[in-house]
Amino acid sequence: MSEKILDSSNNIYKDLYKSGNPRFKNLPNHHRNQSNWLKKEHDNQIKSYYRNYKRGAIVFVEFGVNIGHELSGGHFAIVLNKNDNKRNSILNVVPLSSKSKKYYLNIDKTVFENAANTLKAKHDDFMKDYEEKERKKENLSSEINEIDDSMTRRINELRNSHNEDYKDEIDKLGKDLITLEEKVDDIVSILNELTENKKQIEEVYLKYSKFDKNTYACYQSVTPVSKLKIRRINKYDPSGTMKVDNGTLDKIDQKIIEFYTN
Repeated sequence: MSEKILDSSNNIYKDLYKSGNPRFKNLPNHHRNQSNWLKKEHDNQIKSYYRNYKRGAIVFVEFGVNIGHELSGGHFAIVLNKNDNKRNSILNVVPLSSKSKKYYLNIDKTVFENAANTLKAKHDDFMKDYEEKERKKENLSSEINEIDDSMTRRINELRNSHNEDYKDEIDKLGKDLITLEEKVDDIVSILNELTENKKQIEEVYLKYSKFDKNTYACYQSVTPVSKLKIRRINKYDPSGTMKVDNGTLDKIDQKIIEFYTN
């Protein structure tokens, strides 16, 4: 009976995913992550120590796919815990948004502006490096074509001259060509890596730039989250190392007190 319930629920999830409703586009990843973590818990493979987060740190949280007005998807959030430690697996966070709504507090956006500016500078540096490598690749490619044409002409000349020593010269020209082709392959590999890095920086920059005009703390949606749900967007994401100032935290605390106690 229980397995039939699981199968029936899974079919519903599939139908929701296929419906085209953007709200359910992350259902597969959400349930894969949930099942993987539950399996690790069952097998006692969950780590005993976690990263220690400072109060006010900005983190990126995968809230998953939830019901009604509960927060879903990936969002930045501010850590509220005063005394976190490495054995603590839960954080209390207040989610952030770039849009104004009821129960949303407008907060200082400087931390996101600084992060976005840093990411843009990195992106610009990558583009300069990329363009320089691209020019070098084009120059080497032209050089290869010239050597290839030169080899073809020289081989024909040597063959027509009936010179018995022409093979040594052909071998040397062939080795020079191989060396140049290897250099081009190396540069192409570097260009591919730079392209991937550029994409990752652009992905993070796009997330952060949404907050460079306005940032709001959703104090109505204060929630505990597992540290397992905290992740970095990719290796260029500075979340977890950024922190809002104490004045901002005081404003958020006051709004939470007013909302939950008055």
